[in-house]
Amino acid sequence: MKVGRNDPCPCGSGKKYKKCCLAKDEAAARQSAQERARAIRAVELHAGSDPLAGSPAYTPPPPPEPRPRSPEEAAREELWAAFEAADIVEQTALFRRALSDDLLDDEYAYEMLAHLRDEGDFALWGVLVEELKAARPELYASSAPYYLEWQIADALAAGDLDRLPALAAALAETAGDDLDQFYYSRDRLAYHGHLALLAETMARAWPLVRESDKYLPGVDEEFASEAQQIAMLAYLERTATPRADDPVLLAAVEQFGPVDSPEALADQIALITGEADRPWERADDPEDTRLDRLGFRFQGELARRWGMPLGRTELARVALLTYIAERRDPDSSIAQAVKRPRGKHKAAPPTVSDLLCPDRESLDRYLAQKLSFLSPRVIEAAVMLEAVPAWLHFLHDQGLISAERRADALRDLGKLVEQAAPIWAQHPSDPALGPNIRAAWERATEA
Repeated sequence: MKVGRNDPCPCGSGKKYKKCCLAKDEAAARQSAQERARAIRAVELHAGSDPLAGSPAYTPPPPPEPRPRSPEEAAREELWAAFEAADIVEQTALFRRALSDDLLDDEYAYEMLAHLRDEGDFALWGVLVEELKAARPELYASSAPYYLEWQIADALAAGDLDRLPALAAALAETAGDDLDQFYYSRDRLAYHGHLALLAETMARAWPLVRESDKYLPGVDEEFASEAQQIAMLAYLERTATPRADDPVLLAAVEQFGPVDSPEALADQIALITGEADRPWERADDPEDTRLDRLGFRFQGELARRWGMPLGRTELARVALLTYIAERRDPDSSIAQAVKRPRGKHKAAPPTVSDLLCPDRESLDRYLAQKLSFLSPRVIEAAVMLEAVPAWLHFLHDQGLISAERRADALRDLGKLVEQAAPIWAQHPSDPALGPNIRAAWERATEA
């Protein structure tokens, strides 16, 4: 797979490829081309029986020399070399000096700020970002989705909630260009229970996503479907007696498109609020439909019994059903992580318990994928671990797994939780994740 200039460097440094190994790789490619040319020349010279021997051998033209650096590029490279060699105090001074001297471009501004953020002083980083925004708004705008995602995370971590509306409104303005960073913030706002703000933010972003020409076909439909779900949950959160035919609900949902099935909307609301029940063993629906309904019932259980915010319950429902679907797919890496019996005896057909009860090997693989270096989905991984113990209790209460299997799963998966604990300490921008996971498992063992 070809690595783009703006992609993360494959060496794992965290820098963009063009700022890390690109020059070295280009030099290696030039050397390789020259070596191939010399090898071809040597073969031609020794081809004594070749009828063309004695004819002038073809010598490929040398690769073009690197383009000379402009004075601005040379100055920026010298700045970066000094920046990398300095401590954080001097790095801060170098950034401010470069900003005042008009030496930064968008790439160097982003790289320097990203490096300073990695040092862990989020308050200082926030001040520097605001200085960049004030002095060079065009440089700030070029990487605004990244800065805003970090700023929202910092506001949530610090409890500075008054900043969230302005940050979320600014983030919505970037949704036509970069949905990845938008979705990171969407997950953070949902996780921390800011459903009303999230619904408003997705409504602001929707026209830009719908009209953008930067996304593949279907991305806008997926965005609209998720936005309808968020709008419905925000309605449930603020409404004492929700109704599927409530004009307030329909107006909130239909701004993203028509409701395909009013009956399905009513069914979801009834299942989440606990007004309807669809026991697994008494349902005549296809398995996928039964899983969806079980997920909505569990979502309501998470909110009522375990006190989880509705936005976080949505993340948990989606994570669990995604995990189950991938584990059912024999071609997925998650399914292949499951230990299967060896020998001549064919494995017994999976039971409902096998389908629904997580196992350590496949859950470990699922979490590893969510925490991959190139596109980590930290919130998705964390909420999955936070929800698993409640899911095991829910399955037992529904008669879908035995008490013994629940106990075994809690014990085995609890080891995975212990192993993963250091991961959350590496993400100080959201310090609530680790404590929430621990609290969920402690409560589950006491229940």
